[in-house]
Amino acid sequence: MSDERKIDVRAAAKSDARKRILMLVAGLMALAALALIFIWYAGEVHEGDTEAFDYAIRNYVNSFASPPLTAVIKVISFTGKVLTLIVLGTILAGVLAYLRLWRALSLFLVTMGVESVLEVSLKNWYERARPAAFFDTIPLESYSFPSGHALGSLCFYTIVTYIAARYIRSRRTQLAMAIPVTLWILAIGFSRIYLGVHYPSDVLGGYFVGLIWLGTVIMVDQYLSVQGKIY
Repeated sequence: MSDERKIDVRAAAKSDARKRILMLVAGLMALAALALIFIWYAGEVHEGDTEAFDYAIRNYVNSFASPPLTAVIKVISFTGKVLTLIVLGTILAGVLAYLRLWRALSLFLVTMGVESVLEVSLKNWYERARPAAFFDTIPLESYSFPSGHALGSLCFYTIVTYIAARYIRSRRTQLAMAIPVTLWILAIGFSRIYLGVHYPSDVLGGYFVGLIWLGTVIMVDQYLSVQGKIY
């Protein structure tokens, strides 16, 4: 390779690195703004200012309930259950370890480990009582805000998709994965409202926290990639 060619390659690499760093900075600023919005939003929920919204949505969703739909909704809700995610996560961790994909394994374990801490900590901080459940659903003893199903499923299924996307070159395939995963995550959140075990504002709160934490994880992962570091 000629000296001029080497210079062009280095310049292109530096330019690409600058663009990625600028994108990271913009992403971090967006995350900071999202965190501030969540703090305001959680305050509104804690003070009861979302009560009218919550009951309006609950009543509307309950108005079109039916036995067949309830059966389907319960299955969807099951896929966001803590025990379900633990079982699936254990299998995934075993596969990643077997394939020696240590970076992916670290990313997954950190994401879900901190997610669990965030869920428990925030529930105990806000101490919001759960609403009266529909369909004779067994009452849950844990607090309501934020929704653990919404937070856990968002973190779990999104980070799995993100890890898978790292090994898939095709943008179309990545998009084909992302769309159904996103719809499924939203369906899990909806299932909690339908069953009456969470207020709509709980579900939104879970998504808020999940987006902030996932965004942080992905930003750090991207930064380490720019720096050429492997963990």
